[in-house]
Amino acid sequence: MVKVLTYEQINITEWGEFVENHPKGNVFQTPQMYDVYLQTPGYEPQVIALEQDKQLVGLLLWVVMREKGLKARFSARSIIQGAPLAIDDKPEYIMALLKAYEQRRDRSVIYTQVRNHYEMLTVNDVFQQCGYQFESHLNFIITLDEEECVWNRIGKGRTKQIKKAQKNGLYVDIYEQGRIADVLIEQGYDVIQSVYQRAGLPLTDIEQIKATNRQGLLVMFVVRNADGEMLGCRFGLLFRDSIYGWYAGSYSQYYNLYPNDLLIWETLRWGILNGYTTFDYGGAGKPNKPYGVRAFKQQMGGELVNFGRYEKIHRLLMYKVGKICVKAMKSMSCRKIRGGGKIFVDGQIDEVLWREFVVNHPLGTVFHTPEMRCVYERTDRQKPLVIALEFDEQIVGLILAVIQWNGNVLTKGLTARSIIIGGPLVLDSDEDVLQCLMEEYRRRLPKYVVYSEIRPVYDINELMQKKVNELKSWKRVGHYNLVLGTVQGEEELWSNMHKERRRNVEQAKKTGLRFMVVTSKTERDQIVNLVRQTYRRKHVPFAGESLFEHLEELMSDYVHFFAAYHEETMIAGQIRLGYKDLLYAWYAGSDEQYFKMRPNDFLMWNVICWAHKYGYKWFDLGGGGEPGKSYGVRDYKLKYGCEMYDYGRYVYAHRPLTYNIGKVAYQLYHKIKGK
Repeated sequence: MVKVLTYEQINITEWGEFVENHPKGNVFQTPQMYDVYLQTPGYEPQVIALEQDKQLVGLLLWVVMREKGLKARFSARSIIQGAPLAIDDKPEYIMALLKAYEQRRDRSVIYTQVRNHYEMLTVNDVFQQCGYQFESHLNFIITLDEEECVWNRIGKGRTKQIKKAQKNGLYVDIYEQGRIADVLIEQGYDVIQSVYQRAGLPLTDIEQIKATNRQGLLVMFVVRNADGEMLGCRFGLLFRDSIYGWYAGSYSQYYNLYPNDLLIWETLRWGILNGYTTFDYGGAGKPNKPYGVRAFKQQMGGELVNFGRYEKIHRLLMYKVGKICVKAMKSMSCRKIRGGGKIFVDGQIDEVLWREFVVNHPLGTVFHTPEMRCVYERTDRQKPLVIALEFDEQIVGLILAVIQWNGNVLTKGLTARSIIIGGPLVLDSDEDVLQCLMEEYRRRLPKYVVYSEIRPVYDINELMQKKVNELKSWKRVGHYNLVLGTVQGEEELWSNMHKERRRNVEQAKKTGLRFMVVTSKTERDQIVNLVRQTYRRKHVPFAGESLFEHLEELMSDYVHFFAAYHEETMIAGQIRLGYKDLLYAWYAGSDEQYFKMRPNDFLMWNVICWAHKYGYKWFDLGGGGEPGKSYGVRDYKLKYGCEMYDYGRYVYAHRPLTYNIGKVAYQLYHKIKGK
């Protein structure tokens, strides 16, 4: 006969041995975790066991969680992690455990959720008979075999970032079971709390972390910079041959150093070296629903499994009220808009979701990335403005603008403009998302900005034209972009160039010019100096050295420096940005003393060949002026075999009088200079 035992009747040693020896045993069903729950504010653990012939044959540990104060009534839920456990998964034992649980559960509980750690579909009928509904939910499991095998399964982008983190001087300290000082846990908790607050997610009480340490279940990984400062950390749980990822994060201001990438790699590496065989990377959202965290985890080479969850609602009305309350609380950290969306601004945006949104969007460019935002932030007389729109914890729209001005504080109010390169990025060209983004952008734009200008990199005319009449004061101005396809071979690229360009390249070769991809700081500084000279010669405002100072540090994946040399002298240079399949012509400069050697044609041809060699499909040579107006630069670029597209530009004069005076003054200035 099967007997149901309560906590007071269960032999603790037998309990521990049952979980330890069960093939589906996990840390969340152990007596140690029961004690952890007892010490966690807002947690009420209970446990039952089945006994037959004086042997344990089943076990179920659950914890009732509720928020503090008034929210407690609307938040009481019962969570069962990795259970029920039964010998041989016998349906009759699972049924007995679920019925015994139903009799003993707290009547204030609104719903029960069973979070599976293993496949449970063989007893699906039992759960359904007890009133539970299965919901698909994904997890990532990483096998810890040989270090080389684990490394080779990681995506190339992630291995690059791990190497960059190491190059940036980051390293990881590991603190093991029971020997972690409370002060260290508090420091790590502060880091993770900043991540969860930014994402609007609930975080367990710090006492739970401290309690797992006292029980010998905790391992802590801390990523530090060369000065020993904590940039991020992971709290992991250890049980048998498994590591549970549990909680992790890093300070957002250090994302450009890639601490999260190094943190997960060193966690896996430590697990391999210490005999663990599995890393449970945790949840990955629901199938067929975008989830940025899943994309990040997927690149670590794990297996995506759908163990799912079982859920039973006990108090339907309170369940619905509770969901409304949770949504309202999540909206506290951002501005809620109609339709349930939420607006986040710089500092609140999850950069993992941000990166994934841009890289997966067909119109996403390097000018939408967090790295470009960091470049703007560190550039003199520039200030980034970032706005993201989220629905269901997914980014569906993004604007990254840079506010620029010339001179000093006195001239700031006369020259400040906000430039949005690439335009607003909108999921599925949703017009309502675009409307919300543009309204929020206007609301947050500083009052001193004279005008805004959207400069498309791809064709967004259809998206913008649908709303341009509704987005008051935005005006479209025709403007060409010149784009060269680089998929075809060098021979075809060469034949597509105008004969004058080909002649100039051949002439440059005869003078002995050399092409180089440059990497040293000295060479990069030389290119910047050539750019400065060129801008001064053309009477165009130069962004300043600070724009280029941190490029290699912040954008080493995307920025490329090219140069043409005459003997040992650099006479022309280009700075290009590569992102996905597009190479973008950003800055270029040359020494006018050597123009007769045709260094610009020579360098451009070699960069075109480089783009083809390294798999870029398109080379964007930049602007070609307004339709119907002569423009020498356009004629020059077209001779490389470019196609011409009127992507246009969109301008909003926030201060029309100042804007118009500025236009007249600028035209007069160039007329005086003979331009």
